[in-house]
Amino acid sequence: MRAKKIIYHILLIGTFLTCSTVFANGWTSGGGQLIRTENNSWFIQNTRKVNYCIQIDEQNFGTSLDQAATSIAEAIDYWQRQLMIFNKDAREPDRDGFFLRLGTQEFQRVECSGEVDLTFQMGTLTEEQRRYLVDPPALVGIAVRTDYDKKMLKGKGFIYIAPMHGPLALRLESPVRQLWQMGGGKILSLVMIHELGHVFGMSHEGLNEFDLMNENFPQTVVRWADLYAYYFTIPNYFMPDLQGSFDVCTNKMWPEMLKLNELFSVPNHYRCYQISWSDEFTYHLSVSEKPGAPFEEVATMINHRDDPIFGTLGDDSRLEFYLPQDQKAFPKAKTFGSRKVYEHLHYKAYGTLTGTKSNVKIPAMIRRSHNQLDIVVNDSRTQPSKLRPLISSNLWFSGFELVGDSGVTIPKTSSKASSGI
Repeated sequence: MRAKKIIYHILLIGTFLTCSTVFANGWTSGGGQLIRTENNSWFIQNTRKVNYCIQIDEQNFGTSLDQAATSIAEAIDYWQRQLMIFNKDAREPDRDGFFLRLGTQEFQRVECSGEVDLTFQMGTLTEEQRRYLVDPPALVGIAVRTDYDKKMLKGKGFIYIAPMHGPLALRLESPVRQLWQMGGGKILSLVMIHELGHVFGMSHEGLNEFDLMNENFPQTVVRWADLYAYYFTIPNYFMPDLQGSFDVCTNKMWPEMLKLNELFSVPNHYRCYQISWSDEFTYHLSVSEKPGAPFEEVATMINHRDDPIFGTLGDDSRLEFYLPQDQKAFPKAKTFGSRKVYEHLHYKAYGTLTGTKSNVKIPAMIRRSHNQLDIVVNDSRTQPSKLRPLISSNLWFSGFELVGDSGVTIPKTSSKASSGI
């Protein structure tokens, strides 16, 4: 087969390359970002099956083909489960028949010599790809869309993850031994989940580097590899709006967690927390001994306001899909261009966190968005700067003080931890 020049659509994990990007449809983007089909999901509901293959340099990558295949399967399963929530909450079909459902495909592993839609390249790049990426060792990973059919709205491309050894080895400030093997492959799975999110149409978003789709998330996972690999579970990315729950477990009991258990008369070896809500007014804090064990409620909070405070998270919280005029996937569609298909909301509720078994009462605020939930101690309604995290879906503890009816003060510490996503 005659080699043809590949024109790339690049979504970066980790380091952003300062260059223009040329797409198969002729559009270019650099610092200004001309957004058309380049942020579309590679596959929508009219694609029934996605063939993927795995290429790996086992000598240099840093883990086995079997482990890489397991991490890929975990990433696919994660997004398909998350997108079930998206598909449930996404907009109904427009008058002209347009609607979007994601992650509905059957992903089938095939040989790389056959018809392939998505190639996972574990430490391997062609010479052309190396030249195009300029400095591959600077990247933890990258998603590249090499082709997009504007009629059937289907993409093709590859995901590249950097190896630990050899000429393409990931350039690290401090070498991490067996990075891709840590936690039974959990670090590799987290990076893979981030990158596969781009394949499903998720753009970079998030206010801090610990958010799953933040552009710096992969470097953060590498930098905090010990914590990500062994201490935390992977929370949901999409969160149900009205009824749902958020669970997080840790294998290490931080001082703040021990104090939290003490406040609500919870045994110190309990290490899983759940925040659930039956509506936007009523929240429940529950604990369990270990993953899979039943949760037991320890506190509740009723919103004191007549209405919850809610709103959008800004333009980066919207999931949009660009419908080109020459598409054939939605034959009844008459309107083309960008379609907003999902918008993340955030809620704030104020109240008193009241112990179920104890007499503890703590003025608090609950913040909830599509991929993060925090219970925050409300030191003063008039001084937001004094709000301190009590428990967060990110489990990022900067230290906090409880001031209120409980009369309990927890001194600040330097402990830091993150559940990842």
